[in-house]
Amino acid sequence: MKKLTTTTVVAATIAAGAIVGTTVAAPEAQAQVFDGKYTWIHSGGGQKSRAAVTVRRGVLFGPNYRYRIRSTPRGGVINAQSMKWVLNRYGNGYRGPTTYRSPWTGQVLPYGSSALIPR
Repeated sequence: MKKLTTTTVVAATIAAGAIVGTTVAAPEAQAQVFDGKYTWIHSGGGQKSRAAVTVRRGVLFGPNYRYRIRSTPRGGVINAQSMKWVLNRYGNGYRGPTTYRSPWTGQVLPYGSSALIPR
């Protein structure tokens, strides 16, 4: 009887560990930049620019460009050539820092900020 009880406890512990393990290992829910029409404001390098843009299916469409937005837990990131725009959810829009990677040294430098404001 004692051996049967020990076997049952061990089996229950293994089953519970398997259930907890799958729960802990589940991937995080990813946020995204929602589809819609936005004004993209970018300031950096001593300049400030505004552009009417549209986000559709994870792609930002502007007047002369198209950038894929990679979803992150807080919003999204655009990587284009040596620039990186971080877009974190803020109120009903998005904002975050802009960085520049030097092609000569590979060093990542702060460049400014950007914001997507719904129109």
